[in-house]
Amino acid sequence: MVINQNLQKYIDEKKNIHKFIFFGAALGFQIEQMSEQYDSKVYLICEPNLELFRLSLLTVSYKAISKKTDILFSINAAPLIKQLQSAVSLQSFITFPYHRQFMATKRPLEYMNNHFNNNAKS
Repeated sequence: MVINQNLQKYIDEKKNIHKFIFFGAALGFQIEQMSEQYDSKVYLICEPNLELFRLSLLTVSYKAISKKTDILFSINAAPLIKQLQSAVSLQSFITFPYHRQFMATKRPLEYMNNHFNNNAKS
């Protein structure tokens, strides 16, 4: 369950995500789902509401997830979580297609290089 479509495309291409951050784990159903779909090495679970985290202990088998993934928790630290969330969400690599821009720059250079090589041989 990924809301950002650009992020979903990125995940589908990679399938190998080493670290994953959950902001607001709520009851944690999405954590188990992500754990089943992707083999991440580390999960950082940030939940600003202590009561919601306690409820997630009843709905999520953190023990089973921790057998294949390291789990780090940041619970009840709302100011820190908001700063971290702002810093991560402002990263342009999540929404900006750098690969496309690189390919658009690379094509003219390859053309010039090939044209130069063909003229040098003549």
